[in-house]
Amino acid sequence: MSTSCPRCATLDLDIAIRTPGEFAKALRVIRANLTDGTLEAIPAGDEGARGSFSDLSEAGPWPDRVDCRFVCAGCGRRYRLRVERIRMPDAQQKAGLVVQVRHAFADVVYPGDDRLTDSFGDEPDALARDFRGRDDWTTLDADFLNQAPEGWGSALSFFSGHALRFYLPAYLVADLEGTLLIGDPTTRLCAFVTPIMEGKRVAKFYGGGTLGEHARRQFAVFDAAQVAVIVAYLWWKLDEAGYDPTVEQALENYWLPREADFGGHG
Repeated sequence: MSTSCPRCATLDLDIAIRTPGEFAKALRVIRANLTDGTLEAIPAGDEGARGSFSDLSEAGPWPDRVDCRFVCAGCGRRYRLRVERIRMPDAQQKAGLVVQVRHAFADVVYPGDDRLTDSFGDEPDALARDFRGRDDWTTLDADFLNQAPEGWGSALSFFSGHALRFYLPAYLVADLEGTLLIGDPTTRLCAFVTPIMEGKRVAKFYGGGTLGEHARRQFAVFDAAQVAVIVAYLWWKLDEAGYDPTVEQALENYWLPREADFGGHG
């Protein structure tokens, strides 16, 4: 294989494409290099290329398999864009995730009655009353989760970091089983670790710092297996939604790097 030349040296990279956003970015980079003449597209059917790059829009929708080939106009070096979306039957996927959730959180210890929330106000006070002594998350059914605390249905927003770690699996399982009607775990897991939100300041009265710093401190209690399950759950949510910029950005900005810090698996 020929070595890269000054024209294509910046393209001499192996990049894993994990999210729709990263795929759209790859399309933009390749299209810019086609436009300025750095790259030339190899026609479909030649050298194993499947389909035409010109048919791929940054906005989607995209086929499940993409395999496009390119050549540097200056040195002849070959480049490849290959993406394959792996699908499994939805029921099988959800059942497998439920098992993973139960296993990853099986040994988490109840945080104690005095560590259920670090917020204050009517809803956090109701949360402290409603969850007091509930030291087995596997016994919490969807009817309870959908109204907790005391009809507000807002518990996910007010759990402390340790309480979130303990009760989150109950919400994940209910969501995967289709019985969680109020409250969305992705809001708590994603909203404050997106680029647009993480830098927003928190009033000193509420502890100061930024929303991102606060979220990262709370998420620090999750271990490798739990982070892996959260990532798998967020992938499932992203697939269900088709496109959710908050979930996608949270994956790219926080959860995938966090998983990589653990070696990419639980």
